[in-house]
Parts: sequence; structure tokens; C-alpha cells
Amino acid sequence: MKRLYWRAIGKSGRIETINDISTAIYSCGYISEFKRFSDISLSIIIEITGKNIPTLTEKISKLSGLDHGNINSISEDEQYIILLHLSFPEAAGNLEIEVPAVPG
Repeated sequence: MKRLYWRAIGKSGRIETINDISTAIYSCGYISEFKRFSDISLSIIIEITGKNIPTLTEKISKLSGLDHGNINSISEDEQYIILLHLSFPEAAGNLEIEVPAVPG
């Protein structure tokens, strides 16, 4: 598998951006790992076939400021691992995870 290194900056709120980008990824490939680094950024490892990379690039570009490097040499038949680093400009550096109220 070949590796691609992408960087993106979220355009909207953190939760909304994560949900939208996850949906875009699952429509073209799948997420094999997802790591959060406070509320500032996260890393996503994506496994995808080459023929789906242009579609994923277009979808993620609509949701964020994406720097995908050179994707002109992508082979449609090969499998790829994309290492996506996603940053959030409105972050404060202290991740607070909302915990839903549980009845009982």
C-alpha cells in the first residue's frame, strides 16, 4: 500500500466537521484509526482504493481547507493509506467531551 499525507483545516465547528468528514470518508473508503489531540486537531488513517481518491478529495475539499499534495500520479488499481491531519482554528487547547445524561 502506498501512503499519502494530507492536511486540512476545518471550516465549521469541530463536531460538525468531524461528522461530515467521517461521512465523506465512509462513502469512499474506511477509517482504520482515529486519534484526537485535545480540541486542536486529530489524525485519521484512511484506507481507500485509488479510483475513489478523486471523489474523496472533492468531498473533503468542500468541508475544509485541504492540502492533498500531488494526486495526479494515483493508480486506480492500487490500495492507499491516507494519513489525514485535521486542525481546528477555533480550538482552545482543552478538550471537553460532552457526556449525555443517562436515565436511571
